[in-house]
Amino acid sequence: MEAMQTITFRKRDDSEPIYKQLASRIEEQLIRGELVAGDRLPTTKSLAKMCEVSIQTAQNALSELGSRGIIQ
Repeated sequence: MEAMQTITFRKRDDSEPIYKQLASRIEEQLIRGELVAGDRLPTTKSLAKMCEVSIQTAQNALSELGSRGIIQ
């Protein structure tokens, strides 16, 4: 069974929406090997809690990554 991955995220103070910042951070962690392809990402609710964002923001970040083909 694959391990659930931990996402690290710190909001930046700029004009980019938080969900895009979170999506970018997840993508960065995948590129750096901090997140391993094939392992499970946290659920939307867990991601929201882990990153201290709303469930909607977490969902939007995951949807963004899905639409770009980064996650399935």
